[in-house]
Amino acid sequence: SMPMAISLACNQMGLTPEEALTAATFNAAVAIGHGAESGSIEPGKRADLLLLEASDYREIPCYVGANLVAAAVKDGVLLRPEQIWSWPIA
Repeated sequence: SMPMAISLACNQMGLTPEEALTAATFNAAVAIGHGAESGSIEPGKRADLLLLEASDYREIPCYVGANLVAAAVKDGVLLRPEQIWSWPIA
């Protein structure tokens, strides 16, 4: 569970929410060799995004194990709810 991992990173390891989100997104993409095309919101990168039910990114660690996903965008296309959970890993 990414919310659990982010929460543990903040609450037990002392990371800020920004550091934990960077570790879970950009650093993870770099670790698997995809940092040039994904992992952050930049021109020229794939538009793979999750829209979360949170007012601010700093709230994410507060929702341990909760599913905050309101919508998802894969390669710039808004997915239907049933498509969100069938994403391939890479």
